[in-house]
Amino acid sequence: MTGPELNKACQVMYYISQNIRYHDFSMFRLNGTPLNESILSAMKIIPKFQEDNKLQIVNTVFLTDGDGHFFNKYVVDNQVKSFYIDRKTRAVIRDPLTKASAVVEGEHGISNRIFTKAMLHLLKSRVECNIIGFYITDPYTFRSASSPTDGSVKKLDNNSAVLLTSGYDEYYIIKS
Repeated sequence: MTGPELNKACQVMYYISQNIRYHDFSMFRLNGTPLNESILSAMKIIPKFQEDNKLQIVNTVFLTDGDGHFFNKYVVDNQVKSFYIDRKTRAVIRDPLTKASAVVEGEHGISNRIFTKAMLHLLKSRVECNIIGFYITDPYTFRSASSPTDGSVKKLDNNSAVLLTSGYDEYYIIKS
């Protein structure tokens, strides 16, 4: 970048910073952490890795900056179908290879974390692995995620905590 190009870029950034409250920049937000898609992909990647390297148990680490999302689409006879998810939905996810299944339901509907927990259960039923999760989060989300009233979190210090009921073997919430 040349000097004049750098100056122009700085002017544009300054203009944006001064006028951001008057414009909608929501289209530039990141959203949709592909955590559950990664878990689903791991169901094929880990067995191949184990076979290629002649390993029995693999430690699997998921590093994320957000919760995954549940899938409401499925395939029947090569056609994609979807279902509506409301507060009373109870879904059963079945692994076609192992025939293991996980029930996905919650007291107040299906949450992203309930779905992720089910996906981790299916991953563990398919491959022999230890699953460790690291959730890097902002201070506000850390405060709410590390302070439930049901005792499901063990706070390590002011910047990290362990979530005990997540589906992972160990799941650390870390404040960025």
